[in-house]
Amino acid sequence: MDDLDKLPSFRVASSARRSTSSLEAFQVSDNIDNREVWDNNLAHRIVGKVVLVGLTYMGADGAVSDQQQFFGTAVSADPRKGILLTLSGVRSGEQFNLPPDTRGIDAAAPGEYRLRATGDVVVNPDYTVEFSITAAS
Repeated sequence: MDDLDKLPSFRVASSARRSTSSLEAFQVSDNIDNREVWDNNLAHRIVGKVVLVGLTYMGADGAVSDQQQFFGTAVSADPRKGILLTLSGVRSGEQFNLPPDTRGIDAAAPGEYRLRATGDVVVNPDYTVEFSITAAS
């Protein structure tokens, strides 16, 4: 299974094609464990940018129990509090705090990202981030 198979159900279309396809344009770093937990430069660059978020919730047995996808604009970044997003789309007006861990943040490939759960379309987000949350056993 490659990295694309493990991602939450985002769909992306190349801005040139304008048709929804699978995740061929979505890039995930393979060296997440080699990164610093908090990259201060990245954290400050992300403020004011649109972030596409994928959360995968798993039981203690590793089975996926839920997935969420949403997007918003980063309004602050703090090494203790994390990255605060003001959400857009169907969750417009809500805020969400990402944990203080920048390792899962990557520059987004240009294109249209359709969130399957909500139908929201995000055009050319600046960054993507994915987190897996596993229940305690």
